[in-house]
Amino acid sequence: MSESDQPSSSSADSIRAADALPPVEPPDPGLILKLFFVPGIIVFIVVLLVLGVTALVSMGGDPMERLAAIERGSANAWQEAESIANELRSSDELRSNEKFNARMAAFLQRKLQDPLPAGDADELNAEIKLRVFLCKCLGEFDIPGGLPALYLAATPPQTGTEEEGLDVRQASIEAIALVIHKVRAAGGDLPEGQIFEFLEARSREGGAADKKLGRIRSRAAYALGVLGGDQAVVRLKEMLTLELYADARFNAATGVARWGAPECLETLVEMIDPDTIAPLEDEEIPEARDLKRWMMRSNGIKGAELLAKENPEIDLSSLPPVVKKLQSVEGLPVRLNQQATQLLNVLRERSP
Repeated sequence: MSESDQPSSSSADSIRAADALPPVEPPDPGLILKLFFVPGIIVFIVVLLVLGVTALVSMGGDPMERLAAIERGSANAWQEAESIANELRSSDELRSNEKFNARMAAFLQRKLQDPLPAGDADELNAEIKLRVFLCKCLGEFDIPGGLPALYLAATPPQTGTEEEGLDVRQASIEAIALVIHKVRAAGGDLPEGQIFEFLEARSREGGAADKKLGRIRSRAAYALGVLGGDQAVVRLKEMLTLELYADARFNAATGVARWGAPECLETLVEMIDPDTIAPLEDEEIPEARDLKRWMMRSNGIKGAELLAKENPEIDLSSLPPVVKKLQSVEGLPVRLNQQATQLLNVLRERSP
């Protein structure tokens, strides 16, 4: 055999390496099933379970059934009421359901006739929360059927201490303001004269200097601003000059601004001015004081923007300097700075 006919050493090594490997065989279908298909099915089932649980949590079951559970005195009654309030915000059909509205209003009225629990702080807190969230529920409807129950919830309580009833009273007045807005947006009718008489009475509770009931007057001023009309605006203008509780006076200013009345301008400038700190003294907790400081500035800016749009004739030259002064404050929240810039743009556009 010639040298060229003999296999090379590299060919021999390849042959020996090939002989050492096991024969190539097609994969076992059972193995593929175990490695890929079964785990995929498990993951798919887990995803379906998670989605199903999420859907149940978000739906929370039939609202009528949940209300029935609340009426029976379920242990988590106030959480159920909170859940219903959240669902009302996203359900056009539920917000116009007169039967559901009437049943919830009737239940709130029954609860308000009962004395608050005594001796157990947790039980008392749960009952107050339930009443608060029932008010919030009634505020989410597009129909005015819940107003009588909200009137009752907003009046001084017949049982319990005045302090215990404040949270419920505030929630009910806020709900009345929301009902006004929602019913109008839905094209419905409101008993405006009746609403004004009720809110006007709440706006006078305790007199202009009472700080505790100032919280009630403050909410009433806001609701009067939403209601509007000649009588409401006249009462709000009175509060601008007579009211000593800052929050109530500030809400009166933003309420007047909604309707373009120039009398609110001086108070709006006061709200925006970073040197205005006296109203913060009522807050004992530093964190609450900081929040109130920025909320006061923000509401002043919103009110000024409303006034600028509603009354194109009014002289607003006092606003730009105080707005720029606010923007120079160190640590000003970004959102508030954006609001201030937007107001300056609005003022610039309306200038001749």
